[in-house]
Amino acid sequence: MKFPGADALPQTPLLVVDKAALLRNLDRMQALCDAAGVRLRAHGKTHKCSTLGRLIVSRGAVGLCCQTVGEAEAFVAGGITDVLVTAPPPAWAGARLAALARSGATVGVTADDAGQIDRLSDAAVAA
Repeated sequence: MKFPGADALPQTPLLVVDKAALLRNLDRMQALCDAAGVRLRAHGKTHKCSTLGRLIVSRGAVGLCCQTVGEAEAFVAGGITDVLVTAPPPAWAGARLAALARSGATVGVTADDAGQIDRLSDAAVAA
């Protein structure tokens, strides 16, 4: 499909969104979660866009999931105040995650061993 004015577009990939369809889908997703008694926390890995993340949250989601500490930092900087990092954190991550929490964000982290939990706890106490 060729868009009007496509010849004037940059030669790099870009996202074209049908805003009405997007809003309709976000509202439907939130309504289904509400009806099921589920708190929506969409994963930002697919879009990596704070603007879209804020739109999802403004429609009722509790926050966003992200894969990495860097993504969490970018989402918080972009106005998302509740993030869940879904990949177990590397050893260096504790101080950066604690800094996000100190900035006023709610930060959750998955962990898959006691050493990670200890390091995260130490970083939280130090912060």
